[in-house]
Amino acid sequence: MDVINASTGKNSTTERKIPQQIFTKAFASGFKLALMSKDVGIAARLSQDTGVPAPYLKQTLKHWRDAERSLPAGADHTEIYKYLERLRRRRAPPRRTRAPSRGAGARRSRSRPRRRRST
Repeated sequence: MDVINASTGKNSTTERKIPQQIFTKAFASGFKLALMSKDVGIAARLSQDTGVPAPYLKQTLKHWRDAERSLPAGADHTEIYKYLERLRRRRAPPRRTRAPSRGAGARRSRSRPRRRRST
């Protein structure tokens, strides 16, 4: 957040909502997830009605609606983090517990060749 807020990415969400609501797990900004979903839906309909292509908006609306269905009624809009975290866990590849063995003959030397001194 410090890097984003020190650059052009700085906004009210990165300054206040993420640190105060998501990092602390308070999830109590006072704006309902259902209302955010409705507002994103209005924007998507407006895009469609005016013929403005907005493929990312379409995907964003899908996420808000899916979050609305999967989270408890009355959830705060910052709780979309919980939905996205679950989604990430389902899609994450399994972690390896140790690196695969390459065998003794397959190891590469990481040392640099020695330079010869000129006499």
